Amino acid sequence: MRSEWSEVQISEVCELIVDCVNKTAPKVDEVTPFKMIRTTNVRHGRVDTSDCKYVTEEVFEKWTRRAKVLPKDVLLTREAPIGEVGMIRQNENLFLGQRIMQYRADRTKLIPEFLLYSFQSNYMQHQIRMHEGSGSVVSHIRVPDCLKFNIKLPPLPEQKAIAHILGTLDDKIELNRQMNETLEEMAQALFKSWFVDFDPVIDKALAAGHDIPEPLQQKAEKRKSVPEEQKLIRTNPQFGDSHEPVEWPDSFTFTEELGWIPEGWEVTEIRELVSKVSKGTTPRKNEIIDLDEVIPFLKARDISDDGTISSELDMIPEEVHLSSLKRSILESGDLLITIAGTIGRIAQLPVSLNNSNCNQAIAFIRLKDKSQYNNLVLFTLKSDFTFRFISEKIVQAVQANISLETVNSILVCIPEYHILKHWNALSDPIMDRIRANKEENSVLSSLRDTILPKLISGELRVPEAAQIIADHV
Repeated sequence: MRSEWSEVQISEVCELIVDCVNKTAPKVDEVTPFKMIRTTNVRHGRVDTSDCKYVTEEVFEKWTRRAKVLPKDVLLTREAPIGEVGMIRQNENLFLGQRIMQYRADRTKLIPEFLLYSFQSNYMQHQIRMHEGSGSVVSHIRVPDCLKFNIKLPPLPEQKAIAHILGTLDDKIELNRQMNETLEEMAQALFKSWFVDFDPVIDKALAAGHDIPEPLQQKAEKRKSVPEEQKLIRTNPQFGDSHEPVEWPDSFTFTEELGWIPEGWEVTEIRELVSKVSKGTTPRKNEIIDLDEVIPFLKARDISDDGTISSELDMIPEEVHLSSLKRSILESGDLLITIAGTIGRIAQLPVSLNNSNCNQAIAFIRLKDKSQYNNLVLFTLKSDFTFRFISEKIVQAVQANISLETVNSILVCIPEYHILKHWNALSDPIMDRIRANKEENSVLSSLRDTILPKLISGELRVPEAAQIIADHV
């Protein structure tokens, strides 16, 4: 019953609330066991420690003199950006970088996971926005205000039940994310072996006793040390078998664009493979006044480094979508690349965002033959070679950017048809699984975002939430 819930100040139910040391710790270049958490590591309820800066043990001890960072501690960013929250999941040698608060729940009164989800609720996020610092260029929360947030507190058994419900969704989302990370690495490794390093062709050339071009000789030496049973792998038992032997070329030919490539392959620009390459624009304010905003509108910030598209998108009116922004109406399967601000993030538009739109910081690539070239072009866009190519073309203006001409001129190395067919036979099931996991995560994230504020406020009871999840999962 909501009548059993109390509303208390957060300092009353935490045994520890600590601010960071308000100066930057001296970092070292080498990897050490001691990691500094920055605000960029705290996102969406989690603390990512895979991309931390490192310090010496001496610095670590000095910067943790107020308190150690322990598993189940909840971290809150109070500036740049404000209001991001995450929980420490593992026991590591971590310490707080600047602009981060550390909360340790008093477990006789408050479940740490319930504290985490409370911080993510509308109720507490509203308080965070109300406590933004004034008179500063950068919005921030003052440290004393971080002790004054109010939290709605049900009895401990109900806290545990709510945390379990939301945690089940989060765990499934994280499992899908980790699975996709593994699948992506598998596909990337296969692409690099076949279309960047040309491993099967080098193997065939070595077996035939043919000369290896000088730029490829270092790779050839490495291939000589690979056991024979690992060479020319034609199948992937987890994702099926094309049941067709692959006849690889055993020699190379020189091209002006990419240097040495396998005999019989060709180099082309993306423009030759597409029906359309374009970008969006931002609607004028007077175009959207008093109109219902119903069409998802993508911006560069909505595409993450791993190609995930945010579930929290801005919307624009359909009238604007079909008129002044009609050139950038997106179709499912379009390949997206960020071309302004943070340049070079790659994504593929899911079915759920068909008929959406984008701003001028995103270019979209619409292939003429998606079934044939989608995976080849997608991984070409993600390759180090393409990243170096577009980096050289960046125009430093008010906002760094690359042109549509640069996108059109990205080079693609196209193999013979039977090799491309085999690549698709192996990569299609991987990409289908990745897309399915992303679509499921989109549904789960939307469901979580719907029930979280209702559970935390007491509007939705645990049995009702459990039934909603059972109906959707």
